[in-house]
Amino acid sequence: MGDDVQRLRILGLGRLDIRELTEFLSPTEYQVDVDQAKGRPGTAYEPGTVALVILLTSAALHALAQWALKNRYKKTIEIQAEEVRPDGSSSRTTIKIELNESTAEAEVIKAIGDQLKIGSLESLE
Repeated sequence: MGDDVQRLRILGLGRLDIRELTEFLSPTEYQVDVDQAKGRPGTAYEPGTVALVILLTSAALHALAQWALKNRYKKTIEIQAEEVRPDGSSSRTTIKIELNESTAEAEVIKAIGDQLKIGSLESLE
């Protein structure tokens, strides 16, 4: 975990969440994975089958922080994610972020980085 994580696959997002998160990223930094409904290719997908795959960069951490801060009224944000390593192995994790009216972006970035065991933002560049 940590420095060897290359991508973060964020699970269970709605279309609005994806739109809000991708506003802060360039198109080369993410992709949206949508599993097609079984037996109905090209149609609606089943709940929980949409994921946002982001390259784990400083910009991605800032995007996650800004998105979390938009949802500050929730007090606790839980992000279900899958950490994907360069060798293709992965592990699931839950990132929990405690928020209040005065939470700063830097605090959210630190909380995410600590939980993903990222040493520093510079290590992501």
